[in-house]
Amino acid sequence: MKAITTLVAIVVFGFALANYAHAQDATSTNKTAKMAEQYVEVGSMSPSCGNGGKTPYVKNKHSSKKIDIKLKVTYLYQGQQKVKVLPGNWRIAAGKTHKLTTRCTIPGPTSQKFSYSVHSATYM
Repeated sequence: MKAITTLVAIVVFGFALANYAHAQDATSTNKTAKMAEQYVEVGSMSPSCGNGGKTPYVKNKHSSKKIDIKLKVTYLYQGQQKVKVLPGNWRIAAGKTHKLTTRCTIPGPTSQKFSYSVHSATYM
């Protein structure tokens, strides 16, 4: 009986250690993702992407690491604000800028505005 109790205690302790290690890995991954996000810049630039709107871009500002980036877009649709995570990822080399060929802000009477931001970023 004592051997069974000892065996159960060892199994429970091992399970607890495995869960602790998994939690530590998840925390480490979250910190790494937050660190990668600080090197991503999303904005708009000339030239025009149509009707006077500026071309949106995403830039990897890190000096040596490639970053895999997933973006989201915030926009107005029928008077309501919507947020959509864009399909696919942009894998951008260190120091490079990528022009987005997605929706472009349109000034004027319709005043459609699309605002891009980082949904997630990880080092490659």
